[in-house]
Amino acid sequence: MMISDIGKTIVQAVANSENYISSEDLSKICNVSINTIRKEIDMVNVFLQDHGCAIETKMASGYYLTMKDPKQGQIFLQQLLKDIRQFRYMNYAEYSSAYIILMKLLTSSGYTTIETLMECLYCSKSTVFRTLDQTTLILDQFHLTLKNRRNSGLYLEGSEWSKRLCLIFLHKVFIHENPELTRRGIFASYFLNQTDFPQRIKTVVLRFFA
Repeated sequence: MMISDIGKTIVQAVANSENYISSEDLSKICNVSINTIRKEIDMVNVFLQDHGCAIETKMASGYYLTMKDPKQGQIFLQQLLKDIRQFRYMNYAEYSSAYIILMKLLTSSGYTTIETLMECLYCSKSTVFRTLDQTTLILDQFHLTLKNRRNSGLYLEGSEWSKRLCLIFLHKVFIHENPELTRRGIFASYFLNQTDFPQRIKTVVLRFFA
């Protein structure tokens, strides 16, 4: 049995949490309802039970990870988390809105307001806040922190090197998800824009290579 993408996110969030993590927090991270979280955890535990670990619940506190067989569980969990991290953030369909927010933050010369993000994503404030949780998951991989300054807006805290690495990552995701558009853009930049051909010829050539 394999676990779903939501299940993988839950395992990663619970395993990386130093304290108990609530259903509400997992709901925000996964961008699904609390009922869905509970159903997913039941399925995750069916998967984990043969590998020496499980996600337990403590009333009024939340979820935490336990090791039924510490030796087996630690080895299995370490490999599982490695596999999840390797492919997690290349899932463009699931994280597309988070990528848009991240690009906006990385390329902004100042603060970015929630209202600006609402306009970019054409969504409500609550959706932006849920998506910011996904954005934070990506930022954590690059040692960047999302900060909110009162009466100003959001900004990223971290080294310039980390920000550039994150931009490179976003660029690779874009190329992976938009190969035809990327090839067309490269062709236009490196050939057509460097010539003095009439625009009508450029248009025909671009249409042919699109």
